[in-house]
Amino acid sequence: MKRWFWALGAVMALAVSGLGGVFAQEEACYAKNGIWNADETRCEMQSGVTVNVVYPMELVGTGIAEATTDHFLNETRTLFIQSYTPDWSLPAYANHWSQTITYELFHFSDEVLTVKFAVSYYTGGAHPNLDFQTFTFDVAQQQALALEDIFQDGVNPWPALVPMVQADVAAQLGEAADAQWVQQGTAENPDNYRNWALTPDALVFFFPPYQVVAYAYGPVTVEIPLTAISRLLKPEFGPQP
Repeated sequence: MKRWFWALGAVMALAVSGLGGVFAQEEACYAKNGIWNADETRCEMQSGVTVNVVYPMELVGTGIAEATTDHFLNETRTLFIQSYTPDWSLPAYANHWSQTITYELFHFSDEVLTVKFAVSYYTGGAHPNLDFQTFTFDVAQQQALALEDIFQDGVNPWPALVPMVQADVAAQLGEAADAQWVQQGTAENPDNYRNWALTPDALVFFFPPYQVVAYAYGPVTVEIPLTAISRLLKPEFGPQP
């Protein structure tokens, strides 16, 4: 893996004198909305933008997959940095924005693969947020695959697929499931199913926080066995022997 790192900002060390003991200095630092650096015994305030990207080196040399990845990462980090709008009336930590992009690869076969990017970002709120972006490729044919490309021509997969997804989400969430929230986040809307991957055994959907449940419960992943939807799939995307 190769790590790309961009940082824009400043760190200010505040000398705290005339205070009795390290504990008093630490408390005073927090009162100033700073972060106490115990190793250096100093108060630090950070502001600016930090972007940390883990690059999928496995895609280097794959043509369309590498080009799509580069475009996505370049655009995502550039837009985030350009969106930085500090509010100096807020505490220092609220003006230290950060974005971290990691990835996971899913192989359906030697030719068909999915890269899933997880984009975590903090823009001064109560907690970071998380979103996903997936891309599926047939690297042998140099084609990007949309979800509809894996289903048989003329077949509407949603009447069969959506109830399976909704039942799985409800089972995972248990008492935390809100029927209306789940219904809205898994309805027959292509945007609800934009993050997906193929494995030899399953069609996998990724739902970021807030799509089907509150942030505190985290993201939700649903795996639909290919054997359960084999009649809907093109033969080349059916269950693998």
